[in-house]
Amino acid sequence: ADHLKEGSLAISWFIFGSGGTSTYAPLPVTKRFLYRDGGWKNTRHSHWKNVKSILKLEDYGNYPQSPHSMKTKRGGWKDTNGGGTFDKIGAVNEDRPTDVAVIHHYKYLSPKEYHWKSCVRKTVDDKFKGCSSDKQEAVDSFKGDVFDDSAWRMLKKNVPKYAMYDEFEDFM
Repeated sequence: ADHLKEGSLAISWFIFGSGGTSTYAPLPVTKRFLYRDGGWKNTRHSHWKNVKSILKLEDYGNYPQSPHSMKTKRGGWKDTNGGGTFDKIGAVNEDRPTDVAVIHHYKYLSPKEYHWKSCVRKTVDDKFKGCSSDKQEAVDSFKGDVFDDSAWRMLKKNVPKYAMYDEFEDFM
């Protein structure tokens, strides 16, 4: 409330790829998927500039046009630097800051998980998304190129019991 009096806070994200994973492992996603987008412009995910937004309920302005932003009754969209260059529905921020906060989006999982998520469960708006008859091909479509284990390290630091998963190298 001190930093955003009204409107919506738009947070940039990193999309984590499959890292070439071919099977499920009973480990936290923050340990299993350690490669994300962002290394080079030509290897970034096509949704590199998308954001996820949070807002106060009193500012909620109606059903959104995108799962990435909310319509607001008062105020507009602000990024974590207090500005932003947004598209007309607030789902894309050309400025894309990542120095204050960033969301880790684990979109691509093992082939079976990705297939279930995309082709069985469907999206929040009841659509199939990214379905492919070749499950491995769908996951391999985005592997990620920047090693980033920051979420895994932070999880272990804040919940030390998670360090036990480092003993399960046979799953990796």
